[in-house]
Amino acid sequence: MREVKGAKTGVGYADSPVTLSFENTEIPFDSADSYHMISDGVIDQIGGDKRLSFGKRRYKKALLEHGDEPLGTFAERLKRVLDSYQGEEKRRDDISAVGFRPRS
Repeated sequence: MREVKGAKTGVGYADSPVTLSFENTEIPFDSADSYHMISDGVIDQIGGDKRLSFGKRRYKKALLEHGDEPLGTFAERLKRVLDSYQGEEKRRDDISAVGFRPRS
């Protein structure tokens, strides 16, 4: 697993300038790999017995344990894991996740 950190730039806020530009990062594709991108809302969601953030470690664990599943199945599993972790806590931010596997 390799993590590629993006630039910390807010998207879609009322005060975001129309001329906002983004940094491009080129990532070589391999048809044997899968690629996942998540918003900070996934990482920052509070929950669990200790009311801690979901964090990167829990997300990476889900990827390592279930990342070979069909992407739709993984997406449903991730939703269940996040919902269970969140419990009765209020949703703190948008939660967005995108995954794909290139075709050879």
